[in-house]
Amino acid sequence: MIAVLLKEQSKGSVYLILTNAACLIVNGAYLMILDMNTYDSLTTAYRMEYIGISFFFFFFILFMMEY
Repeated sequence: MIAVLLKEQSKGSVYLILTNAACLIVNGAYLMILDMNTYDSLTTAYRMEYIGISFFFFFFILFMMEY
């Protein structure tokens, strides 16, 4: 990701980087879900995962349209 950020960027590469960042959010939220022990923190982790999934599909569709 850093190598792509340092080079001249096209729209497609920016969308792909944002898709990867959203995937990191989803994976981080999943790891939080595995470690949670209270209901409130579990709900927050699920919300974070749903937001990450929404961003992932949004930027992936933009990447596919640009590609």
